[in-house]
Amino acid sequence: IHPNCRFLWRQNATFAISRHYKRFDVFVEAEANKAAGKYDNSSIDFQILFYKNEGLQPYSLDKLPITSDIPEGCLIIREHVPISNLFGCLWFNEVDRFTSRDQISFSTVRDKISQKTNWTVYMFLDCERRNFVVQAYHKDVLAKKAAAAKGGLAPPLPKQRPPPPPRKKRAPPPKKRPPPPPDDETDSLPDEDDSPMRKKGKKGSLYWDSSKQEWAYADSTSEEETNPNGDED
Repeated sequence: IHPNCRFLWRQNATFAISRHYKRFDVFVEAEANKAAGKYDNSSIDFQILFYKNEGLQPYSLDKLPITSDIPEGCLIIREHVPISNLFGCLWFNEVDRFTSRDQISFSTVRDKISQKTNWTVYMFLDCERRNFVVQAYHKDVLAKKAAAAKGGLAPPLPKQRPPPPPRKKRAPPPKKRPPPPPDDETDSLPDEDDSPMRKKGKKGSLYWDSSKQEWAYADSTSEEETNPNGDED
């Protein structure tokens, strides 16, 4: 068992996540996202207004034992049971429906489930997360920080290379015609039923033996059997 499962054992929880290191109110988090330009401001305003109409309130001590409405989403510890899977699914639905700022939608989904069940999320201190998780910034944030340190504009992020075009299927190679027979200059003519190629040779009737891959003379008996009327092919 992984030692980080202790965050589930403490409160007999099936879902644990760390609190945000600085903010614990959704409205404050939304304004911080707008100020940092992390998403379109009008989209964030619409999401907050929607949640407010659904009953979202600023965080206060009245919400205890809930200690925060804002998680630090880089680490999730959960038990794979139906209720925690349902929470993850509903949380992702909100991210897909509104904005990718999952910290804004976290408390709404948590509270909706808690109102109908006795399930809740255990939120441990962020300093405990930092003991075993090394958090890295996104590329756009790192570019902005580097540009701010140099006093210039942030360089554009490299564009992703498009996927290679699908490979075209090669056409099958054309069938090779048999080589010309020795000591003969006449053109080869196939039979109507696509039988082996035949030629008129100097010593008799030639045919292409595909099993031996060579020209051979047909004996008179086989010629009479295959052509009893004596007509030429």
